[in-house]
Amino acid sequence: MLKRYEGGAFYVFESWLADVADEFEFTKRIALCIGKRMQQESLTNAVFFGHQRVLDGYIG
Repeated sequence: MLKRYEGGAFYVFESWLADVADEFEFTKRIALCIGKRMQQESLTNAVFFGHQRVLDGYIG
């Protein structure tokens, strides 16, 4: 599996690690988008249905 040696680190391992980091970043962005969407829907429901405690939490 290790094909090339560059600058004190195995190139294949470095590229694998970069791929894992990219996938983690992508997953993190998806999770943040879902979280923001759920927060927006929660706030919208609070406005529509008048849940004062939820609104107080957002307003501070």
